Amino acid sequence: MKTEQEFFEQLRQAGLTEKITMNPNPDYLQPFYQQIFACMNEYNQEFQNELIEWFNKYDSDEVERIESIINGIFDKKIKNK
Repeated sequence: MKTEQEFFEQLRQAGLTEKITMNPNPDYLQPFYQQIFACMNEYNQEFQNELIEWFNKYDSDEVERIESIINGIFDKKIKNK
């Protein structure tokens, strides 16, 4: 799993952060970036907690079926690249 910084760097290299900064050599130790990374981490934790709560509503057979469907979708995306 990527860190918040690695994820942001991937987005930056893809040109998806130009409205945040156009700096070609960002210093990720600056408070500006640290705050962005902290927000990304908080969002990720909240999403994971919601996902766990959602999965807890189902029994193990249903969870396995859902996982199988999700894995099938990812497998198709990878093959289509």
